[in-house]
Amino acid sequence: MGLSGVVLPGVAAVLDVDWLVTVVWLVTVVWLVTVVCLVWLAENLVVALDFASRNHGLSSGQQRDYVMSILDRMGLGAKAGAIASSLSQVELRKMELARAMAAKPKLLISDEAMAGLSSSEVDEVLELLFAFSREGITIIMIEHIMHAVMRFSQRVMCLDAGKIVAIGAPQEVMNNARVQEAYLGA
Repeated sequence: MGLSGVVLPGVAAVLDVDWLVTVVWLVTVVWLVTVVCLVWLAENLVVALDFASRNHGLSSGQQRDYVMSILDRMGLGAKAGAIASSLSQVELRKMELARAMAAKPKLLISDEAMAGLSSSEVDEVLELLFAFSREGITIIMIEHIMHAVMRFSQRVMCLDAGKIVAIGAPQEVMNNARVQEAYLGA
């Protein structure tokens, strides 16, 4: 079966769009990832807003205000005119989250958003994720920084070689003998 028969309908169903829009979206995302660092911070959000919220009905002034409100919320308002390549690692992660928030998601998949960050930077990202969660956004966290997983998660699924080892409350999973064997060699 070809790509459109396997991958795209699943992605399209999650995004609630037809497969052709999904193809365009995937190509656009790949393109954006390659040029994101050459674009002003605020422009990164405008592109996401335009693409994800077709017919958003915002005037250019309203769009600017909306983008600035997101950047302010992320602690990036003062850097709205900065080229993305000039941002620190934690600022880039916040920009990625801001770009996602511009699309007004109901579900956010956070994939290794904290990798390579210092402890205080992890805390900054976690505070944003907690705020999103309080607003009713469902968050799926894929993460190897265990103190972040333990602090944030209500339910944890632990995998070993692609197979589910344990599912449950964070402490329950951490105490699971199969998890300890797989990750600690105990």
